[in-house]
Amino acid sequence: MSSAISLETLNKKTTTDFLNSVELQEKEKSLTSKEMRYWRMMKARSGVPYLRGPVGTAKSAISETIAKKLGMHFIDLRLGSADETDLGAYPFVIKDETSGVHYVEHLANAWAIEANNKPTIIAIEEVNRTRKAVQDAALQLLNERRVGNVRLNENVFLIASGNIGDEDGTEVADLDAAANNRLFHIKHTLTLKEWKDGFANENILPDLLSFLDGNASFLTEQPKLNAAEITSAAFGTFRSWTNLNNYIVVNNLNLMNDVDILEVFDIGCAVVGVGGATKLKKYLLDRTQINLNTILTKFDEVEKAVLGLGRIQKSDLLKELHKVNIFELPEAKYQNALKFICTIDDDELAGELLVITSDADPKYLRTKHPRIVEITQTHPVLAPMFKKMRNVSLGA
Repeated sequence: MSSAISLETLNKKTTTDFLNSVELQEKEKSLTSKEMRYWRMMKARSGVPYLRGPVGTAKSAISETIAKKLGMHFIDLRLGSADETDLGAYPFVIKDETSGVHYVEHLANAWAIEANNKPTIIAIEEVNRTRKAVQDAALQLLNERRVGNVRLNENVFLIASGNIGDEDGTEVADLDAAANNRLFHIKHTLTLKEWKDGFANENILPDLLSFLDGNASFLTEQPKLNAAEITSAAFGTFRSWTNLNNYIVVNNLNLMNDVDILEVFDIGCAVVGVGGATKLKKYLLDRTQINLNTILTKFDEVEKAVLGLGRIQKSDLLKELHKVNIFELPEAKYQNALKFICTIDDDELAGELLVITSDADPKYLRTKHPRIVEITQTHPVLAPMFKKMRNVSLGA
């Protein structure tokens, strides 16, 4: 009697040297949890992950990001602008020399040959936004992993994407049962944190990220389908904010310069919409007015703008503050200085507290700012030091 086949035996049959390589397994550690989820579906090769979600939610970008992180070749097939010949449906006639019979074969496309030469991810975009003839040609790719007369090898991995339909203002044509049964149907969403971890932290200007941290609603706006004005048809998505970022970078605009900020506003209206562009302009212009004097005299009025400053800008302001003995400031300015200090990251704040309290001023030890109280009670270095300092102060 034959025994049941083991998981280990099946694994050896279905995985490849590429998938089993230590190098790939190390690179997989760089993927976010969502990227890893999609990659695990792709590498199974038993179906194709099919991401459906609103426009601008990085459905296309996440596929390319996975390929880059894993060091793989990437091919982007956009069916919305393709025809059936782009998917291997270009016929040519062959004559059988033995029988004299003519028959039709279909040529493979150059991208299919290219994909078979190295580990590759193929992203099939806009699956449900193309003509029926193109969808039918795509079925051979999705169902049989075949392009014309060439079959994709085991180190080629597929992922597909499509739009929702009326909900996000797009016209779609649903796939038939045969295609749907080959797909992993995924409702794709994207949070600000996922976007930052997977892409934006390394590709988007810190100034824009700081703004979006406090205005995340401008990343998930809905299209205005009956817009009367052209510019009001623009709306904020992860994609459109990336496009605005790229405009700023390529044209080397200074986001602390009023003239450049107005150019960003003008372009932003056409890219991310009037609402987001207006809010961004105010945010950027407010920041240009921030200096040490405004912080010390009217911190509460500029707090939101201060919170949006980048790490470097805050560091520059701290250097200016170090030139001042904050314990000699009037009470209102002293409290504003502490409020500003408490906007920096925990690690920097801990270091700053060590600098400021070097004289163990009793006035400072009685400060009740929540962040200072918390960090001086929990930080492994500051907590015991502050406890001792407070005891000495109380004893005095």
